[in-house]
Amino acid sequence: MVKAKFGDYVRSKEWTAQVNEVLLKILCHNICVVIQEMYELGIQPDFCLKS
Repeated sequence: MVKAKFGDYVRSKEWTAQVNEVLLKILCHNICVVIQEMYELGIQPDFCLKS
C-alpha cells in the first residue's frame, strides 16, 4: 500500500536519509489510514486544547 501511494523507490542517496524517508512514508501512510477510517466510521476527533 505504501509503495502504491508514495512510490516504490527512495530519492535520498545517503543511508540515514533513506531510512528517514522510508519511516516518513510509513508515518504518512498511517495518518492517511486513520483519516480514512474516521470518515468511514463517522468518528469525530476530540482534541483537548488547554489555553
